Amino acid sequence: MLNVLALAAACLLGPLAARANDFTLSLPVACTPGRDCWIANYFDRDSAPGVKDVGCGARTYDGHDGTDFALRDLKAMEGGVDVVAAAPGRVKAMRDGVADVNVKIGGRQSVAGKECGNGVVVEHGGGWETQYCHMRKGSIAVRPGQEVAAGEKLGLVGLSGLTEFPHAHLTVRKDGVPVDPFDGHRADGTCDAPGASLWRPELRPAVVYEPMVLFSSNLAGLVPSQAAAERGDLDGTALSPSAPVLAMWIRALGIEPGDELTIRVTGPDGKVVFESTQKADKRKAAWFAFAARKRPSDGVWPKGVYRGEATLGRGGKTPVTRRIQSEAELR
Repeated sequence: MLNVLALAAACLLGPLAARANDFTLSLPVACTPGRDCWIANYFDRDSAPGVKDVGCGARTYDGHDGTDFALRDLKAMEGGVDVVAAAPGRVKAMRDGVADVNVKIGGRQSVAGKECGNGVVVEHGGGWETQYCHMRKGSIAVRPGQEVAAGEKLGLVGLSGLTEFPHAHLTVRKDGVPVDPFDGHRADGTCDAPGASLWRPELRPAVVYEPMVLFSSNLAGLVPSQAAAERGDLDGTALSPSAPVLAMWIRALGIEPGDELTIRVTGPDGKVVFESTQKADKRKAAWFAFAARKRPSDGVWPKGVYRGEATLGRGGKTPVTRRIQSEAELR
């Protein structure tokens, strides 16, 4: 579980008027879910060792006390995406100065005691508070005691603290206990249970539970790597007649053993250039995969528009399918 920020404000909450029946949340990130941000991890509902998200799936990790809104890649982070107050309130605490370093590089010990990274805690009255973590170093725009409106900038999405990817972590607490914003439940072992969503009504069609997500893909004229995709270096990769390969890559979230990914690329003549199916062998919070074909033996790729489609499928009682398409012109 992420540590609460150690810095405390030397002020009282005052007459804020939030009550349980009128406390609602706006998005904590200035983005559009499903277009330029995605939920990478949900609140862990399992009170014992093990994981269980709001949809009775495993799109979380043990003890995760919040909801993670992830950006596409590091280039999106570097472009600047605001973290904003999800509800009106008063800043209780903040921290800045933690470096934006993937914890796989710096190690967990490097962020011991500051797992939240650069962050802010906002009190809303009625026992409610929200915490925002992993913001970019030097971006915190508020100070303890400051009143903020819903949607007001707190900082920028970053890579500080205990994280491997750029995202904003939102924890919601009622009387000091974390609750799931999707239905208001604590980590009580329930899932897919009756409850009252804390998201504002107009947001609920966009902020929905997804058992798995296909969130990024592209065609490339080289063998793609996960590191390059995470940096954003593969977006807009130009194709050329002499490219050594033609590849399509994807990034996905919430993978379960047995999930099947089919990648199909068609050429300018509408014929299939290649098709590949691969099956996940284990649970993966995030999955990078690709398929490719070497340049034709006669020397060049035909000019024109190439189209790729990736289909991610899961069987079971309620089958789930996700599709994503990419297109590139070879001139």
